[in-house]
Amino acid sequence: MSFYFTIATDRAVEPEDVLAELGRPEVRFHQPGPEMTVFYIPGESLRGVVVGLAPPSVSVGINAFTPMADAALGRQIAAAIGRFLGVAVEPEDSETALPPEDIAQYGGDAWLAARLAEATMVLGPLSRMAEGDTMRIEGYLYPFSITKDMFDTEHDKRDQSVQDVMQKNVALQAYAEREDIFVPSVMTVTPKTAPKRSWLDRLTGKPAVPVQPFDIFFLGVGVHCLTPLLGTGKPGYVGLRDAQKVLWRLPIASFGEFAQQAALPMHGPGIWEITLDEAENATLMRRAERM
Repeated sequence: MSFYFTIATDRAVEPEDVLAELGRPEVRFHQPGPEMTVFYIPGESLRGVVVGLAPPSVSVGINAFTPMADAALGRQIAAAIGRFLGVAVEPEDSETALPPEDIAQYGGDAWLAARLAEATMVLGPLSRMAEGDTMRIEGYLYPFSITKDMFDTEHDKRDQSVQDVMQKNVALQAYAEREDIFVPSVMTVTPKTAPKRSWLDRLTGKPAVPVQPFDIFFLGVGVHCLTPLLGTGKPGYVGLRDAQKVLWRLPIASFGEFAQQAALPMHGPGIWEITLDEAENATLMRRAERM
């Protein structure tokens, strides 16, 4: 579950206002959407602190499956926004709004521990999933996935295994920010026409295959990449270009087989690191289909 602080206001707040009031130079932000700002600490944050800054209220969200650093940052940001606006802040488990000075350390260490303990709640639905199935979780910058075999089922070891998985993906977030790493964007493509029906399908009256959108990201030769995580429910492909700039697509499962054969570094389920060379590009195109 998530935890929210809410600040009622009719004033707009900019991310730079929050950072100036917070006074922590190591904190950064990015804006994945027009009304969403994610604050984070490189090397410490996993999911970051998700803040909606548009009136009539500001919300400060701390998502489940995140380390204490994000929880502590969340209440500090809520307090900073309250100070900046000169208004009280309402924690979701309080019946009344509280002055900002009471929010920065809201609930003490026990509150931080409770946020960390909530991370184990994902193990319930995860345990009911089939072997090999993954659960997608949004990091502050880079989505990752978890499987039930990552966690120890023994109660006295369970919490440590959860923290180990979180720390591994904290490192992944920071790794994805490196200047020498390129993370391709995922695009959703909707074909203009459905696949052509064969004469046999037409003869037997087999229904036409409907147009099906798919997700794709492109790899470039010589570019050091961390592959983006797919898994939105649509078919997924890796996009390639030949010497004539013709586009090809390769099913993500086929790329995974190639990645395993090539012993590519893996940063979690569905996430590989690769600098594609000409020979590898040619190998993949032999398994691909023209777009």
